[in-house]
Amino acid sequence: MKRRLTNQKGITLVEILAAIVIIGFLAILILNIQSKSTEQYNKQFTTNQQLKEISYVLKSITKDIRKTNSVTLTNQTNLKNEQKEVLYTGVNVNNKKYEFDEQSKSIKLNGSIYANNIMEFFISNTGKRYTIYINNIKGNQVTTTVYIRSADQ
Repeated sequence: MKRRLTNQKGITLVEILAAIVIIGFLAILILNIQSKSTEQYNKQFTTNQQLKEISYVLKSITKDIRKTNSVTLTNQTNLKNEQKEVLYTGVNVNNKKYEFDEQSKSIKLNGSIYANNIMEFFISNTGKRYTIYINNIKGNQVTTTVYIRSADQ
């Protein structure tokens, strides 16, 4: 008597190949998503670091200006801001000299590089109001206005 094979349990070669192809597509998709996520994270991290650096410089200059009644602007430019105030690229505060070096694209503090990747650094003054503008090479701008208060206020 011949026995017929009626047991259909198991997986065919075609089914195995189909499963491998599907798993391969999923793996490529997951790796692509991971790669793009890492790339985006690195871009954002770099941008945040640059913003953090110029914000720190701005905070430092602002703090020094607020601590004194004597601020001297240096390196006058031929440029003016929206309020038609003359712009300067340097400031002396409390024996600290902040100035923009266009060649190295940096802000220097007493001759030493204090911040890199700076495209523009300007300061304007009207009375007791000082406005500071810092732009980095990525186009991010940070601006603040500081008012000098008299000792009797």
